[in-house]
Amino acid sequence: MPQHAKCEKEGQLALKAKAFTNDYMEHHKQLIITETEWDKYGGRIVGNIKSNDNNSLTDELIKAGFGKAYKGKGAKPNWCRN
Repeated sequence: MPQHAKCEKEGQLALKAKAFTNDYMEHHKQLIITETEWDKYGGRIVGNIKSNDNNSLTDELIKAGFGKAYKGKGAKPNWCRN
């Protein structure tokens, strides 16, 4: 189980999301990173990854059920309760 997972379900989804992302990157050899900025704590760079056919990795992860939209307000979705 991944180190930061709060429950078994979240850990399993994280591993599947990682495999999905690796597969996405394998099949989209040309990737474009846009909207880069430092995260709110300044410790990492956040960006949007798009394939050469203009599909967003974020959107694909959400469509596949490995992500949920979060705009920074209110409680974050809890994978362990759902």
